[in-house]
This record gives sequence, structure tokens and C-alpha cells, in this order.
Amino acid sequence: MADPTEDMAALLALLEGCNNPGVTRDALLIRVAEMPPDLRRPRHIRLIEAALDPLRTCDRAVQFRLPDQTLVMTWRGPALAETRSVMAGLDELFADLPQAPHEILALPRDSARLARIIAASVPVASEPATPARQSLTPGLLAQMEAALAHADVATLLRCRPVCAFDGAGIGRLAWDRQGLNVTQLAAMLAPETDIRADPWLFRRLTRSFDRRLLAAIAQPFELRNRGPFALDLSLHSVLAPEFLRFDAALPSALRGRVTVILLADDMLADPTNFVFVRDFLRARTYRIGLGEPRLAWLAAFPCAWAGVDSLYASAEPAPAAGLSLDPELTARLVLCGVTSPDQLAWGQARGISLFEGPAARPDPAARRLNLRRAAGREMRF
Repeated sequence: MADPTEDMAALLALLEGCNNPGVTRDALLIRVAEMPPDLRRPRHIRLIEAALDPLRTCDRAVQFRLPDQTLVMTWRGPALAETRSVMAGLDELFADLPQAPHEILALPRDSARLARIIAASVPVASEPATPARQSLTPGLLAQMEAALAHADVATLLRCRPVCAFDGAGIGRLAWDRQGLNVTQLAAMLAPETDIRADPWLFRRLTRSFDRRLLAAIAQPFELRNRGPFALDLSLHSVLAPEFLRFDAALPSALRGRVTVILLADDMLADPTNFVFVRDFLRARTYRIGLGEPRLAWLAAFPCAWAGVDSLYASAEPAPAAGLSLDPELTARLVLCGVTSPDQLAWGQARGISLFEGPAARPDPAARRLNLRRAAGREMRF
């Protein structure tokens, strides 16, 4: 095993080389230190390193291990198929973690950020004070939007499966919920920035994220052979030119099989515009979802008035045992962010059959490949 100090020096030298004109690299970063201690044992690290194998065939591929166990894999040239394969494998391995510890950086664009990560990996006698994160400002927002227009977001696309569970507790894939990894995208565009500090600027930024998502998935190779899927969009994003281009690119086989999830906050803030956008989407054969209402709020939800096909509510850490939901509503409800069997059982006891989250994958006993299960079975890739 290489000395982490030597790896750190070699990675810094590679960063220095990327400052030369025409020298570029991509880097996959895995923050092992952010994982639970019981998932950082040698057998877990071996599984993570094995999942990186597709990238080892790329030009100038090199793996580094920093002093705090952070893993960095760098390579040169386009490797979209290999990158997607690796990211899909890591998404499965880290399925049970609340926050994915892996992301992709582009060098030299992200060299300064990677240099800070390298410096922070060196143990110190006392922890330095955490620097305050800057708030999102109009000027910074404009810079982020300009950078977003040219950013490669292919590796930040995420598919979260929505699964239908039968009476025997067996799940099958119903559709995918497609989106961008907003946390990693924001870190790529504006590191050390709290993008949610100003609610109004954050809402403007999410519209820009929506438009970039639509542009990314409107590519023919993204829509070819796709099954049904759902997209989270704001009201304004549905009326943007990017959505019309996406609509024009949608294959006929997907007509009537794509759900646009609108925000409950948008519905309450602007009900007239919500009804217009809802009807606009229906006229183009889209199904309508409503995103992120609270479970307690659903007890009084005007389901018939909203005219939506599905509702996406976040599971609560400790769901109220006495909360009852109308059967008409539960037939449309998707319980999201399900991370424990208790949350899954709570939803099923109330007639909910659609779930999204790490604990609600298709046939979890046979197909889930999270890091704990894979290490326990001593699987090899």
C-alpha cells in the first residue's frame, strides 16, 4: 500500500501540472472520513476500490489515498461510459448513507478546491475553527448561472427509483425520479457558499438548475430506451424554452409516462399560475405530481381541487402512530426518503404502496448492494 504522504505529494504535483495550458484531468473524490466508522474497515475500502475498476482502464488513470483515507482517482480524456458505470456502482454501495460521499471534479477548474481538501487531510494537533460559509449574493448568483451554462452535469444526474410494494412486501420498480445532485453541483460552482441562506435567491438558482437538467436529459441518447420517469420542476421552469425543447425531444413511447412534480409551496403561493401550468402539462400528456407536502398537512389536503395524479411526501424520522390518511389520498401518495424498515412498515400499514428511498429498493433482499451488505457477504466485483 502506498504511503499517503507520498500520494499527497504526487497529487499536488499533478495539480501543478494541470496549470499548464492544455493539461486537463477528471478526478473522482470519495470522502471516506465522512462515512460511519463501522463502514471504514479494510473490507469496506477494498469494495470501494474494486468499484473503481472501470476507470482504471482510462488514459493516465491513477489512484491516490490521502492521510485521512480520502480516495482520489484521476484520469485523462473522455470516459462517460466508465464514469457512469462507476457512479452507478458507488450509488448502490452508498445507498444507505444520508449523504453520498463521492463526487467528480474537473481539473484545473476545481484545482483550488482539491488543494484545500488535500491540505485538510493532514492531521493537526487541534481542529482549526471552521470558516464561516458565505451567503449567496446577486453577484455570486450571476457567476454561478454563467458557469452552470457550460458545466458538464452528466455525472451529477441521479435516478432515484420509486418502487411499488405488494401485500407480500416485495417491491418492483414503478418509475425513476430524475434529478441533479444539487449539493455537489453547488459545491462545484461555488464552494464554501450557503446557497440556501437567501430563500429568494435560492429559488432563482433552482430555476437555473431546472433548466440545466432539462437541457441535459433532452439529448437523444438520454431519452432513448428510457422507461417512465418523473422530474421535479418549478412553475416557471415548465414555461421556459428548455422545457419546450425537452417536450419536442420526448419520444412518442414516453408520452403519458412522464410525471412533472410541482412544488406544494408554489401551488400555495400562486394557485392561479399552478392551475394554468397543470392544465398546460396535461394538454401535453404529462402526469402531474405535487412535491414535498408534510404528512400532517395531507390530512386536510384538497386532493380533488389540486387535480394531481401523485403526491410526494417526505418520510418523517418517527412517523406519528395515530396519523390517518384518506384512502383516496394514499392511493396517490409516494412516501420519499424512506431510510428504515419502520418507515416502510408505517406507510404500508396506512395503505401506501409507493415508496422512494434506500430502504425501499426493488426486492431489497436480493438486489440491494449497499456497502454493509456487500462487505458482510464478502462479495467481489
